[in-house]
Amino acid sequence: MAGIKKSIHEKLTDPDWKVRWAMAKRVKSAPMDGEDVNIKERSSCFTEKEIERGLTDEHWRVREAWASRTDFTPTPEQIERGLTDNNYAVQVAWLQRSDFQCTPEQIERALTEESEFVRYACAQRSDFTPTPTDIERGLTDSSRYVRQAWAERTDFSPTPEQVERGLHDTSWTVRAAWLKRTDFTLKSEQVDNLIIDTEQKIRYIISQRTDCTPTPEQVEKGLTDEDDQVRLMWAQRSDYQASSGQIRRGLKDKNLDIKIAWIMKKEFSPSPFEVQRGLQHKNHRMRRAWEEKVASMHESASEMTLEADDAMYSSL
Repeated sequence: MAGIKKSIHEKLTDPDWKVRWAMAKRVKSAPMDGEDVNIKERSSCFTEKEIERGLTDEHWRVREAWASRTDFTPTPEQIERGLTDNNYAVQVAWLQRSDFQCTPEQIERALTEESEFVRYACAQRSDFTPTPTDIERGLTDSSRYVRQAWAERTDFSPTPEQVERGLHDTSWTVRAAWLKRTDFTLKSEQVDNLIIDTEQKIRYIISQRTDCTPTPEQVEKGLTDEDDQVRLMWAQRSDYQASSGQIRRGLKDKNLDIKIAWIMKKEFSPSPFEVQRGLQHKNHRMRRAWEEKVASMHESASEMTLEADDAMYSSL
């Protein structure tokens, strides 16, 4: 053990920063005395003095590596020093720790830091309650990463103005973050814009939101989208009445999943010829879909018969 300890001490003070960095990252050391020593398993060998030396190392990569370690409890002085480090990556490493609570002063400083990476890391922390000023500043930050991080926070209720601005953000990742929130209801005019968004992921997300009943025009745009996944999501929705033309077009779609979705639509009433042809389809998934369609049609017919019988007997 003494030999191992000596080797660790020597490596922690090695003139080459890469060696000191490797020790802080807990990589395997070179074999000593024929034994491959796993530094991760020996992490308890590090003393408070060695940790302090690592946190104040002259090279930022070493300080970052030590700040990322979770096998020691930092002191308030070490935290403050790390959060004011002259390298943003070191500050980020400290902000990503969850074993201490930042002071209001530290939060304010990080939220207004010049580095967008620091502002982003701070926006992801959950140990502070943001003020309206913090929220507005974060949602209008010059960095899309910071704006996205704030849009993803769930500890505030956005104003209608903030929602509208977020849905028109120049970054699709920010728009997507807003669309994934469930604390506001989309307006029809907002759906009009988002349903023709240039980014496929936005059109896909909007196809899944059912908090706003789509207009016939919106349904048609969704059903004719160039992306298969978007068309599929619209075909699977049940909050609109598809026209016969839309049904026929959907049954001819090049995508197999979309065809199946249209076969299973309640408003699709196939002819006997279509049923027979579907049950003999060469594709096993299509045959299965038609079998399920026939079964659902029989079930619906039985329910209608029972309802008719009930109505007849109740009138006697």
